[in-house]
Amino acid sequence: MIENLKIGVIIQGPIISRGLTGANSIIPGKEVSPKDIIDYNCVPNIIDLYSRYNCEFHSFICVTWNTEPTAELEAKIGKKNVIQISDTTLTDIPRETNIKANNKYRQFLSTLRGLEVLKNNGCTHAIKIRTDLNLDLLKIKKKMFEVFSLNKVNNQILVAGGNINKPDRLIDLYFAGTTNCLIEACNTFLNKPEFYKDVHLDLFYKLAWWFNGNGCLPINKCYTKDKKYSKLQCSVIKLAWSTIFSALPREIFNDTALRGEKFPNQVLDKYFYDDKSNSEINAIISKSINWPLRRIYNQRYNWIPYNFKKFIRKL
Repeated sequence: MIENLKIGVIIQGPIISRGLTGANSIIPGKEVSPKDIIDYNCVPNIIDLYSRYNCEFHSFICVTWNTEPTAELEAKIGKKNVIQISDTTLTDIPRETNIKANNKYRQFLSTLRGLEVLKNNGCTHAIKIRTDLNLDLLKIKKKMFEVFSLNKVNNQILVAGGNINKPDRLIDLYFAGTTNCLIEACNTFLNKPEFYKDVHLDLFYKLAWWFNGNGCLPINKCYTKDKKYSKLQCSVIKLAWSTIFSALPREIFNDTALRGEKFPNQVLDKYFYDDKSNSEINAIISKSINWPLRRIYNQRYNWIPYNFKKFIRKL
């Protein structure tokens, strides 16, 4: 019965979160200046979320690093609800911006550890958000009750939305699904070979291929220089959005605040939400196809011998 869903919440991330707010998140990375960046104390935000929503869920935990100061948080929400873990992920190369390098694997390691706790606590389903994010968790819960039923297998992952112009880039601010499915997704992302440096691309294609029973990307997976998609990529993206990923309502994103400030419409308008049918989503994806042969190149292009690269350039 759908009423038997036992949903847990993971608030994942650092206690002091450094970066842009929702309001200035539209600034391109290389244009970010030191004045755009804040150090956001997540403790009041976590306490607010816990006090408003703890009673609405089967389990409610915060997962952070063992280097973070958690005494105040533990005093407010209970020590048993604060999980501290060590960071065992590889360090990323710093980006050429004023924002400190963000290890793309850290959030999935901490999310995985939180999911393991939720599973031990009897949670059949889970919602993952960030420590620096504030949003209406009851609206996500409502959508989950509409989508999931315990009397059938449902491995959909509910995400904040899909990028209209880049439908193979997932928004990872918050997502939800069955506990087992999300555990598998985190393990896949952490343990499978990297396809892309970009976390949003890497996450999408890893889950798109492995969740559909494929061991690796085909050798002819290719795309054009202007980021349009090949026919093969287009079919993968369509399959992923019809079988794996599902968008949550826009009203959730409308009211979401990152580091204390909401996102502007310029950001919100970049995405599609649950009001789009499968045919409408397929139309959005199909609009991105571009298939002129001479402009195609493979993501393994840098591995091709120099002389052969010269030959390709003449095409």
